[in-house]
Amino acid sequence: QMNGDHTRLEFSNIETGILTERRFASTAPSNFIGHLQGLKFNGLLYIDMCKNGDIEFCELNARFGMRSIVADPVTFKTKGSYLGLATLQAYSTMHLFFQFKTTSGDGFILFNSGDGNDFIAVELVKG
Repeated sequence: QMNGDHTRLEFSNIETGILTERRFASTAPSNFIGHLQGLKFNGLLYIDMCKNGDIEFCELNARFGMRSIVADPVTFKTKGSYLGLATLQAYSTMHLFFQFKTTSGDGFILFNSGDGNDFIAVELVKG
């Protein structure tokens, strides 16, 4: 809620996926890598408008569409459910891609322990 006489906020540019004003950042973060879907602002679906050419200026350097699911989807019906797999054999490099949809804002997505203190963990926190 905005109190006072000024109740209108105007934008000349809306940018998603990149930090263009790096002057005030102490470190340069990496650009967004992932999927955007249903980006709605003031009731307008901007990704669809860009795709259809309904916006005066729309610069797009990403691809429309999503990657196919690599494996069969799994549904976890309780918070105690989990899936156990063999130890991940990632030596110097690895590429990890997964998709998830959840009704919970917090949760443990992935954990893989290696030798000693070597591990990888992915959590959703306040998502």
